[in-house]
Amino acid sequence: MNRRYQDEIRDLATSIQLQAPRVEEDELARLKETLSPENLGIARADLIIDLLRQPHGRRDATFLPPLAERLGETLGRLFSRGEYPVLGNYLRRLFMALEGHPQENLLTKILSAQFSARDIQTILEHFMEKCRTYEPVETAVIHAVCRLYPRKSAGVLLDIITQAPDEQSPQVRWILTTLSALGPSINLSLERRITRAPDQALPLLLDLAGRSGDRNMARCVAQFLEYQDPQIRLKAIVTLGRLKAESAVPRLGEMALQRSWIRTRKTRVVQEAAIKALGAIGTKDAKALLKQVITRGPADLGALCREFL
Repeated sequence: MNRRYQDEIRDLATSIQLQAPRVEEDELARLKETLSPENLGIARADLIIDLLRQPHGRRDATFLPPLAERLGETLGRLFSRGEYPVLGNYLRRLFMALEGHPQENLLTKILSAQFSARDIQTILEHFMEKCRTYEPVETAVIHAVCRLYPRKSAGVLLDIITQAPDEQSPQVRWILTTLSALGPSINLSLERRITRAPDQALPLLLDLAGRSGDRNMARCVAQFLEYQDPQIRLKAIVTLGRLKAESAVPRLGEMALQRSWIRTRKTRVVQEAAIKALGAIGTKDAKALLKQVITRGPADLGALCREFL
């Protein structure tokens, strides 16, 4: 028994000696893996985001832009490798770190250069495919993407509602809310899409133009005052009122003063909308036209005009 015990001890010692180099090799391999460019990039991204979350000092404007460029490179590599869950997590953390940062505009501009409009479309489509209810728990990443890359995201979202303008769907409701929150960033993309949108998408797009409050949109909207579809024409009148578009006052006045032997209900609805738009614009010229409607226009519109004088 003693001999057998000693033999087993020797066998165990031999086994340990054989395994020791393997353990060292495994540890060395793991160490090399942590030093790979991919893992170093991830570690660097963590450090940069942590720095962005720290109290901001005067030197931030000097050393943060180069760090933002490095962070952008890491995000770009994650995208090129298709590591969307990891990329989404970093974009969400980055948005939270930059929100309210003194250098937010500068750093966002630097980071925006990393992704093309097509890249942003790919990222948004990937995460939107997973959304069902569009509750905040589902939209955290796409909300961050839209806020970090507003102009590039706006085009993607506008194309979606142009192709599927179901205002009651959770997706379209979320898109409308998001586009409204993006503010002036969407205006150029919105103007382009309004010009070439199909009829079924125009009411939503005109509504967005009205929400923007940007009077520069008035010229684009005014072209629909002569549109063949009366509902779209009516929507354009309402939108011009919301935009307080002074340039549209003369044409709105003509519509309000229109007289004919046969005055249909549709004509009356258009005239009432024009009067309300003139009242919303509220300039001296607009009020002068309202007074003309009282004296020269259809008698039943006088009471409505007086509400705005």
